[in-house]
Amino acid sequence: MAVGIVVVSHSRPLAEAALGLAAIMLVDESPPVAIAAGAGDGFGTDATAVMAAIEEVRGADGVAIFVDMGSAVLSTQVALDLLGAGDDVRVLAAPLVEGLTAGLVRAATGGSLDEVARAAESAMDAKYEALGRTPQRPTDGVVDGPAELTAEVRLVNSIGLHARPAARLASLVTQYDAEMRVAFGQKLPVNAKSTMSLMALGAKQGDTLRIEADGPQADEALAAVVAFVESGLGDVL
Repeated sequence: MAVGIVVVSHSRPLAEAALGLAAIMLVDESPPVAIAAGAGDGFGTDATAVMAAIEEVRGADGVAIFVDMGSAVLSTQVALDLLGAGDDVRVLAAPLVEGLTAGLVRAATGGSLDEVARAAESAMDAKYEALGRTPQRPTDGVVDGPAELTAEVRLVNSIGLHARPAARLASLVTQYDAEMRVAFGQKLPVNAKSTMSLMALGAKQGDTLRIEADGPQADEALAAVVAFVESGLGDVL
């Protein structure tokens, strides 16, 4: 099972498009997903539809809810009150497109509800970095202190650490009992399980990454990551 994902929007086409875009990033099986969008034949939101969507995907790992604006938030809060939902159902203060992408990918790689929430709510960091501005919150997964093991590896694939290559790398890291960070240039190390944080590094073909690893499987994880980067991160070379 995985964290369930609910998208609440005033527009079903908007919700479907946002979910379709996010799904492009998946390299693992999709977590349970449901949409509660529109009211009747037009725009709007409906608390009963939100309730049904939550119940459709609710499991032991919880539910992360993504909303667009205004009454989507209010309808969702009404639905939670009617359900008597606890801490296992959470409305995220995340941008719909970037947040849904980051959250869906993290849920697909086995992230907990807390991890999905952190990934989603820090998803705008990549855009801040691209515009040369300071993120409003710390990048997801920044870790201080020296690492147990480190290695350097050069990016050889043509598009570097972007989109699907970053998602593939994050998926690989989740397979090991290890805490891993990736750093590039003068930027702080980021959580290697966070696709959006990896993308925010902005590393391109020919750039050298510094990989840090700690934990019971640090050796195996570091070797696997280095080999994967050297092979092109799943891209055809």
